[in-house]
Parts: sequence; C-alpha cells; structure tokens
Amino acid sequence: MQRAGYSVTYKDVYARPILETMALLMHTAGEEYDTLIDPEPFEILIADPKDRQSLKNHLANALNISIDHIRDAYPCSAMQTSLIATSLRNPEAYWCTITSELGYGIDTERLLSSWEEVIMQNAILRTVIVNSEDFGHIQVVLDANLLKSMGGCREDAQLFHQPLSSYSISTSSTGRRSSS
Repeated sequence: MQRAGYSVTYKDVYARPILETMALLMHTAGEEYDTLIDPEPFEILIADPKDRQSLKNHLANALNISIDHIRDAYPCSAMQTSLIATSLRNPEAYWCTITSELGYGIDTERLLSSWEEVIMQNAILRTVIVNSEDFGHIQVVLDANLLKSMGGCREDAQLFHQPLSSYSISTSSTGRRSSS
C-alpha cells in the first residue's frame, strides 16, 4: 500500500481485516499520515491510556502472573480466530513437534543464548492467547524471562495461556543431542 502512495495504521488493519473495508480508510501518504507509527503498548485494544491498567490487571489474573511480565496485547486477526476455533474442535490440528539432531561440536550454551536473543527480538515467540469476554481472543506478549520459567517443550496441544511455541535441547540415552 505504501508503494502505491497510501498509508494505513495498525489500528485500521486490526479494526477492518477485510481488504474491501480497509480500502475505505486508506489515506494518501502526506495527507494525514506521513509514516506508519508503531502503536503504544495496548493501544490497539484500548485507545485511552487511563483504561489500559484494567486490561493489564485482567490479563495478569487470567494468566496467573505478575502484571510486570506483560509487555503488550493485540486482538487476534480473523484468520487467527479461525485457526483457534479449528484447534478447539481438533486440538492436534495445528500442533507440530519437530526434532532435529545436533551435530557434534555444537556449543549448546551458545545455541541457547542465540535463540534467547531471537525470542527477545520477536514478540510472536513470546506470545500466549487469552480469551476475554470483552475483547475475544487476545495475543498477549510476555517478558522473555517469564518464558524461561514456564519450562521447555510441551507434551500436549494446550492452546490458551501457554506460549504458542516452545523449544528444548535434550540428550538421548546414547548421548546424542537433539533440539525440538
């Protein structure tokens, strides 16, 4: 859209996920919006900063964590909501475990440290889904340090209140290391 000379905000995209309705909101770049500005944390769900505290409290209570561990929250897109509905009907629908054998000489401490940096830089890797009466399904971005305390790979296809992905390094009885 920007290449065509139009500007649209994140809030516009979440409020109107259907391209036809989004097109009605498009502004010519330079008219009203010069650049796409990243929204403040929680702004996409609640515009008024004074009302955001109650949302944070609700999410912290739902997740049974300290409010300090919540970094941001977004509404789920229509596609994400559809994937969630399918997963609720069939918990294994979008569940995948990938195991890779690590080669000899791999520095696992360095690998873990590098992967933690990737997690820090990518909010989706720190995201859990919470269902809310007021907002529907919400993506909640957590503090990376909290994720470490939530443990390694999950054995079940738990959808809500758990990280969307998990990772671990394990050693088999033969001494071979693998990651999943």
